[in-house]
Amino acid sequence: MPMSHAIKTSVSAACSFIAGIAKDFWKDGNWGAEDELDRPIIHEKPKPVEKPKPAPVKPKVTEEPPPSEDMTEWSAADRIDLLEKIWGTKQLLPMDTEMTDILLKPLNLNSNARVLDLAAGIGARMRKAEELFGVYIIGKEPNAEAAKRGMDITVKSGMIKKLPIEAYDPNDLKESRPYDCIMFREILCYVKDKVKFIKALSEYSKPNAQIVFTDFILASKMHGAAILEELRQLDAGFSPMTLKELEAKMSEHGIGFRVSEDLTEQYKEAVQEGLLRFIKFLESSITLDAKTKRLILAEINLLSKRLAALEKDIRFYRFYSTKN
Repeated sequence: MPMSHAIKTSVSAACSFIAGIAKDFWKDGNWGAEDELDRPIIHEKPKPVEKPKPAPVKPKVTEEPPPSEDMTEWSAADRIDLLEKIWGTKQLLPMDTEMTDILLKPLNLNSNARVLDLAAGIGARMRKAEELFGVYIIGKEPNAEAAKRGMDITVKSGMIKKLPIEAYDPNDLKESRPYDCIMFREILCYVKDKVKFIKALSEYSKPNAQIVFTDFILASKMHGAAILEELRQLDAGFSPMTLKELEAKMSEHGIGFRVSEDLTEQYKEAVQEGLLRFIKFLESSITLDAKTKRLILAEINLLSKRLAALEKDIRFYRFYSTKN
């Protein structure tokens, strides 16, 4: 049965579907004995769940151009190549294009504003913000290779002064000046000392500065321990806070939430959309080398666990906040 027929609207079915992709790859061979360690956990009989209510925000699908007729092989140089193939050109996260629009829409900025992006990726959100507001943006990115690629794009576009990107460690955030706006995606949930990071956010924010971001939130500390342990095995450092904990710590450092929006359903749908697009690409008689297969299996395993977690005790939120 073609893999695309296995797409379902429920998250449980999606997890089973993802596992099915892994099974197909294993049949393909040429993985090597060492890859057995990375074999995904298979959900053979997902429990039926109620169909989620229609979400107010419909994720937009970033279409990838179909492979050329003479394209028979594809090799991912690294995980960044794979992420772009799944989520779209210059996009490294689910909902990257639509979340850029959602995060930027409420901002009140002019060309004199100074902006700090703490999850710059390869710069797509920064370039969109500069296009909308004419602002100067400092880009920081935890992944050194993504930061390098982003800076290469900046250099080629002649925007070195306006859109620089450099690698950094979120656990040791240091800046030389405060900003009018700070934005990021899924950073706080990986930071070891969250109080230190939040204190730095406050310190580097001007009075009335806007702080917009997305993050994973732990819905229930009591029931989330097992889920977190499974995710940490695949996603090093993953340790989200509860919403109450986050709000309290932010408030202690003079940051008040204006909007806290649960976008979990939209995020799950975006993951399924991205996977469907990626599967269509794989179904076009593309041959993969062993390294690329290993990268795909690792990503499939992570996405499977994350979708299962989002069905239970992990939520995906976007926040709009200001410095008091």
